[in-house]
Formats: sequence, C-alpha cells, structure tokens
Amino acid sequence: MALLMLVADYWPQLATQAPPDASYEMTAVGIPGWLAVMFAAGPNEEIIFRGVLVGMLTVLVPGRARAGRFEVPVSGVIVGMLFGAAHYQSFTTNPLYQAIAQQLYAFGFALVYVWLMERSRSLVAPMVAHGLSDLLEVAAVMFLSVLWAR
Repeated sequence: MALLMLVADYWPQLATQAPPDASYEMTAVGIPGWLAVMFAAGPNEEIIFRGVLVGMLTVLVPGRARAGRFEVPVSGVIVGMLFGAAHYQSFTTNPLYQAIAQQLYAFGFALVYVWLMERSRSLVAPMVAHGLSDLLEVAAVMFLSVLWAR
C-alpha cells in the first residue's frame, strides 16, 4: 500500500529522481515525530471509519457488495466513499493528478481495511495495515528527499 501511495503521490519526482515535494521536518526530533504521527493516524482513522461508521451503517444498510471473490458489506462501500471524501483537502493543496489518485487509493484501501476487519473480526488488522502504510510512505519520502537532495 505504501508503495502504491508513494508512486501515485510522487510519480513525477520519482521519474526524474528529484526530491519529493514534501515539507517534513528533517531533524532528530522531526523525523521520529512525523513517523509516529503517521503511524498513529491510521489507527485513529480506523476507529472512526471502520469501527464506528461501518458498524452503525451495517445495521441501517444491510447487504453485501461483491466483485468476483472479493466481498464487503454495502456499508463498507459507503464508508469507503466517505473516507475518500474526508481527504478532500488534497484538491486544495496538491496537483489535480495527485488529488484524484489520493481519492482513488483512499477508496480502494478503505475496502481492503473493511475486508481485513471482517476477516480478523477485529479493528487491529486494519489499524496496523493503515498505520504501517502511512508510516512507510512517509519514511520513503524522507529517505528519497535525503538521497536525491540537490
């Protein structure tokens, strides 16, 4: 997931080996601070989106959505759209290609997170997956920013 986010968010810089356009504080305090914040964002978002919203909507909107062998509750699809919409600020701060990519992968990952929640019967699996993917993308951006600094 982290690799997909990295490519979707920074493909022009990756193609030219230019430092990614990110404003992470690259200090002894900033690096671990940003990584901790990014890991914590995943679990916090999972509590709200998968724990509360999917849980409530499953009662109100019964049914399942299927694509081949992949199956999630309809409520998971609705919350996936809300999860993408919650990342709307990317349209005000990022180039259009990046904002659209973030909407698409946020929706897709939301479906994976609800699937993980159902398979594990717990919020822990999507919390860890989400937190690690966010942390690893930011770690890669920081690494590439140092590696390709000009």
